[in-house]
Amino acid sequence: MKLALGTVQFGMDYGITNSEGKTSFQEIESILRFSHEQGIVLLDTAPSYGDSEKVLGGNSLNDFDVITKTPYIKNEVIAKSDIEEIEEVFYQSLENLNVDSLYGLFVHQTKDMYKEGSDKLYEKMLDFKERGIVQKIGVSIYEKSEITDLFNRYKWDMVQIPVNVLDQRLIKDGTLSELSDKGIEIHARSIFLQGLLLTDSFKLESRFKSVNKYLAQYYNDLHLIGMTKIEGALNYINEISEIDYAVIGVNNLLQLKEILLAYKRINNDNSFRIDYSNYAVVNENIIDPRKWG
Repeated sequence: MKLALGTVQFGMDYGITNSEGKTSFQEIESILRFSHEQGIVLLDTAPSYGDSEKVLGGNSLNDFDVITKTPYIKNEVIAKSDIEEIEEVFYQSLENLNVDSLYGLFVHQTKDMYKEGSDKLYEKMLDFKERGIVQKIGVSIYEKSEITDLFNRYKWDMVQIPVNVLDQRLIKDGTLSELSDKGIEIHARSIFLQGLLLTDSFKLESRFKSVNKYLAQYYNDLHLIGMTKIEGALNYINEISEIDYAVIGVNNLLQLKEILLAYKRINNDNSFRIDYSNYAVVNENIIDPRKWG
């Protein structure tokens, strides 16, 4: 598993535990410089992440691979005008990022692939790939049913999925194994669940109180074997052999250094043993950030 740098915090105030707000340009420069030094070369961004793409483009990205995403399509039927907007936004992303081509392009909103005319969206993404301005195309999904359907209907190179200590759905049902067997590049997002897995359980808002019993036991078990919360979250992802990239988001350089220190420790110490299956949560109101409203 390799680490990829998520950049939503570079363009907007994001995350339930984020008390710092949007990351400053100077801090972003430091984060990118340190990331490159440490071998993190994949950046994950999107037009919907505020001015993240422009901020990234203010730095040299020659040594990075960049993934962006399609904009949300407002219409229920995808028309020619929507595809023209997709293309316009894509080229604006290239301009904002100050690059000639991208490593990858994800469909950001899965439901766009279920609209009438979704084949036009796929064909446009395939066109980008055939013209060499995108190396890989994929879709960002949430549920097993979306993968089963979309990967039967279209040929994708990669997929982005939510996976973490609490959200083990796509591990337990064998989805990741199926994707890996097909040669699909797998990117794990929400590995810290927007910081929920790094927060003291007693400090959680009332809407998360139902998960306290899971977190309290989990944190106690981590303490008994000498693992930090960051190490515990990373170790779970690192044990899943099918995952190619884990997307991490940081607000500052210190957080990145802490994550990388934890990442190196779990890779160099084979003594950590913990049964993560004990902490799986099935309540989607807890594990799906879309339902946190």
